[in-house]
Amino acid sequence: MAGSVAGDTGGALIAALGVDLMLARRGMVPPWWMSLRLPLSFGLGGLTLALAFV
Repeated sequence: MAGSVAGDTGGALIAALGVDLMLARRGMVPPWWMSLRLPLSFGLGGLTLALAFV
């Protein structure tokens, strides 16, 4: 059960980049936003997914 929740959370963190990308394309976030969000989302999402399978 806990692995499933962690896997869902990790996937959601990475999938949220789609929302950030849409906001960036519409000019609704600062220009530096995506350079901050990409490594944070992939890093935290990837680590969460890795923990789900340990």
